This record gives sequence, structure tokens and C-alpha cells, in this order.
Amino acid sequence: MDLKTVVLYLVVIAGSGLIAYAIFHDRKDESAREDQGGLIDRVEDPLWYRHADEETCLTALARRSRLLTSTAIPPEQAGPTKDDVALLCAFHESCARAFADHVLAQARLGAVELSAIMEIAARVRSPHFAALPPLGLDSPVWEVRYNAADAAITQGDPRAIPMLAQSLMEQSGIEILRVIDALTRIGGDEAYGTLAYGLQREDPDIRKALIVPLARAAYRPAIPDLRPVLEDGSPEVRMLAAWALMRMGQTEGRGLLIATCRDHDLPGPVRAQAANILGSEMIERPEVVALMRELLGDDEVAVAFEARLALATSGEEAVLAGLHADLDSDYADRRRLAIGILASCGRNEEIDRLAPRLPQMTIEEFAVFLNAAGRGLATGALEYIVEQARRKDRVGQLAMAAFRPFGDAALPHLRDLVLSLDDRILKLDALGAIGSIESAAARATLEGFDFGSEREYWRMQRTLIRRLDLALAKY
Repeated sequence: MDLKTVVLYLVVIAGSGLIAYAIFHDRKDESAREDQGGLIDRVEDPLWYRHADEETCLTALARRSRLLTSTAIPPEQAGPTKDDVALLCAFHESCARAFADHVLAQARLGAVELSAIMEIAARVRSPHFAALPPLGLDSPVWEVRYNAADAAITQGDPRAIPMLAQSLMEQSGIEILRVIDALTRIGGDEAYGTLAYGLQREDPDIRKALIVPLARAAYRPAIPDLRPVLEDGSPEVRMLAAWALMRMGQTEGRGLLIATCRDHDLPGPVRAQAANILGSEMIERPEVVALMRELLGDDEVAVAFEARLALATSGEEAVLAGLHADLDSDYADRRRLAIGILASCGRNEEIDRLAPRLPQMTIEEFAVFLNAAGRGLATGALEYIVEQARRKDRVGQLAMAAFRPFGDAALPHLRDLVLSLDDRILKLDALGAIGSIESAAARATLEGFDFGSEREYWRMQRTLIRRLDLALAKY
């Protein structure tokens, strides 16, 4: 980079970080500014990478790629530069191919450069990037290995399994969690078989992390590996192994979970988690219903809570009647507990019962309602959350942040909210709520707005679309 370009770069950064990437464009091609019909200068558009021609994109990619490990770029611009590289590769196959070819052609890569390359491969899923994660998985540098495991998660390519298997047996801490996530994302017999083999590790935290994906996948070939874990010294590990076996159709798993709920010598959180599993996955079984009724009077508050929640979710009238009565209790704790259970149970009729009370709830009670509704996901809660989101106070702020757990089901409500709001701050917050839902439908909803000359909304809209482009590039 010559002195003139460096000076220009610093001037642009001082003016606005949003247009920093302008210096990387080919300034000889003045027509590049016309690539959106002359309406919007690409330098000002967060979505410039969507519309630029192939030559411009390849030029931008080459210049940004050189900056990935450059000390000439300020730290605050390192992330946006990597984002630009990722987005160029996500939207233009020629860029992804060029980036991968450049990397694979290198005879030797330094740790800093390799770490940056792994970050890019972790941001974009591309067939051209599938061979990249193994380049960093055996690095002696922790950061490189961590980023390479992230890249393996995104790429989901079986070619990384042998090196991930080695890491699984050698690494620990947060790094091994990324390795487990990568194997889970890859899936299939070889990956899940590797996870099952990893149960030989003695660290209870590693065993817990290994059991969860095996249980969720109900990977039956792991049954012989899980049975010995039922004798593990950690009660939480034993409980999770029982859960996994239950999901794989093994009766001893359910039996051990029931015994765990009744064993008062075990830690309360372990018993509560066992009750949660049985209540959410096996409540239709008579022996589980009987157990939940038994646990209603348990001395451990968390265990009793899980029992009440399970029975309320299943529609047990006596439990629901007790919760309804507690809504009028003089004790704030009992009211909050009743609100939490009723909103968590996922029943629209209970949301309708709570709705008339929303305007009179304390801020603490309303927060409990929103958090619980986000767990229960009764879609009937959305219309009431929308009503409260129109308020210009703390209640409105909490309501605006409560849409995300509902995912795509919240989008029609948020779209109508954006179109109907006149208040500037509330409108921006509603757009932000749409952007917080990381889905293709959320992106399409944002793309559907036409803000014309309203530049603040236009900028917010396109910035959020850019973020979703990045988020969805991994899938």
C-alpha cells in the first residue's frame, strides 16, 4: 500500500467508519457508483456487496484479503473487513473460489494469517471452503485451533472428522466444546461414533457435553458406551446418561430419572433437571404423572416448580386452579411464581387469563411474564406483547425485546408494528426486533419495507439486512 493510499485511508476513517471500505474499490471505474441505478452511492450502502459486478467484487476481495493480517488497519476495522470478505464470498461464488484457491496455494501460512483465514471459513459455508478447517485444527496455536473448530462447525464437512477426533481426546475447556459442536454439525455415523468414543474421557464436564448431542440425536449405536456411564461418580453425568438412554428407548433410563427425582440425597438442581426432562418428554405416561403429583410438595423449590409446570402444561385442573388463585395472593413471590408457570406452559387460554392483568402488573411481574412466555411460546401471547411494545417506557422496552424467542411467528406482528408506528425510536426498535430473529423470513420481512427518502430507517433496514446476510451465510 503506497503512502498516498494510507493517507486517504486515515482520512476516510476519521470521517466515517461506515465508508472505510471505499478506499478498496477501484476508483478508476467511476461507473461503479451507478450500479444501483444511480439512486444510492454504493459507498454509502451497507449492502454494496450484493449489487457490485464481479470485477469490482474480486478487486475488493483482493484488497481486503491483504488487510486481514495487516497492522495498518485499526483494530476497530478488523471485524468489518472480515465481514466484507465473508459477504463477498457468500454472495459471489467467484470470490469464494478465489479466496480458497489463494489459501490452498500457499506453501506456508503464519499463525496470524491462518487464524484470520479460519475466521472467514467460520463465517461462510461454501463448498470451496470445505478443505480449509483441517489446515488449522492441528496448529500449536490455541487461537488458530479454536477458529478452525468454528470453521469446521460452519462447513460441516466429514473430511475434518479425523483431526476433530484427535482434538476430542486431547483438548479441554472451551476448545473441546467447539470440537463437539463441529462433530454434531457434521453428523452421521462417523461423527456420532467419535462422540460416543469420547465418553472414555474422565472429565465429567466433557462427558456431559458429549452426552447431550448423542441424546438429542437418539443415536442408538452409542447405547453400549452410555450404559457404563450410569455408574459415573457425577450425579449430573449419570442423570444425563439416563436421559440419553431414555430417548433411545431404553427403559432403565426412565427408571433412573424417576429414581433421581425421588433421591433427596442428590443435589437439588440435578433432581430438578430430571423432573424437567420427565415432565417435558414423558408427561403422557401414568407413572410420570403420578411422580409429578408426588413432587408438588417437594422441599426443593425448583423440583416442585418443575412438577407444577409439567402438570399445568398437561392441563391438570387442580394445579391450574391453585395457580389461578395464587394470582390474587397478597405475597408477591407467589404471584410471580404463578405468572411464570402459567405463561410457561404454552397454553393460549392461560395467556388470555393473564392478559387483563398485564397493565396492572409490576415491572418485575411483567418481566416474569415475558420471559416465561418466551419459553412456553404460546402464540396467543404475541398480540398482547405487541400492545405493550407501543408504550414509551420500560415496559415497552421489555416487550420489544420479547419477540425474538417466538422466531418467525412474531414477524407478521412486527411488520404491522413497524408500519403503524409514528414514533421514531419505537419504529427503529421494532426494526431491530425483526433483525434479532436470525432467519431467512426475517430478512425477507426487512427487505419488504420501502422507506423511500427516510434515510435513517433506510440505513437501519439495510444494516440489519447486512447482519442477517452474515448470520445466514453460515447455513
